[in-house]
Amino acid sequence: MLDIIRNIIAFISTFLVISTSTMLLVQGIVCCITNNWSCRKNTDYRIIIIGIIIALLLIPFYHL
Repeated sequence: MLDIIRNIIAFISTFLVISTSTMLLVQGIVCCITNNWSCRKNTDYRIIIIGIIIALLLIPFYHL
């Protein structure tokens, strides 16, 4: 039972780290390209969707 809970917590934390780091990376690239650093204060919904999609695509590789 504890192994299942541990695996669920590991999956959720890995998913959050991958999606958050992707969101920050994409947002940093957008700010560099537009040369507008005030855009870092608000996160666009497209950046959140991109981060979640990339994390979802990497799910099969979590346990390799």
